[in-house]
Amino acid sequence: MDILIYYGFRAIAGVIVFTLFEYCKVVVTTLQGDNTPKQKGKMLPNPLKFVEPIGFLIYVFTGYGWSNPAETSPFMYKNRKVGNLLTYGSPIVLCIVLGKILALISGTVPNAVVVAFLVSLAKTFVSIGVFNIIPVYPMAGSWILRNYISPNSAMKYSQYERIILMVLSFALIANYLVTPLNAIVSAILGL
Repeated sequence: MDILIYYGFRAIAGVIVFTLFEYCKVVVTTLQGDNTPKQKGKMLPNPLKFVEPIGFLIYVFTGYGWSNPAETSPFMYKNRKVGNLLTYGSPIVLCIVLGKILALISGTVPNAVVVAFLVSLAKTFVSIGVFNIIPVYPMAGSWILRNYISPNSAMKYSQYERIILMVLSFALIANYLVTPLNAIVSAILGL
């Protein structure tokens, strides 16, 4: 029964975190004048719009995964590099900060079930924030990387995105990445 509660908490936390992660991008890009999220119907924090099934399943079993990215258009930004960095960097920072705050709050709650959920949510926030630093599509890190490489390199990189994502997925499922990522998450959370 404990394993069902563990995965249940993880699944609920994943829906919350993936939705807030993508919605943060929507808010930041919209504040910069981009109306793409509005055109795509992603102006509300609706989990059905942001949770991607394969990335979510991999997340449930490994603790790391991806969501259905909110589409943005950097052509509306006054400064494309700064705008892209803000749009894709802000949800990473938000996740790490919220994870830290939830971890601190969990230490003050007397109810064991609530503490277990808060810890699960804190770990999920930080793990998704850390995982999105990886420069592999659809993670935010891939869009941040494109700010710093030439358009030619970005085009070549995009040709191999699916293959790189498949290798990354295999590395997660085979547990090659989970241990080092967990070490980073634990260090951030102070566990």
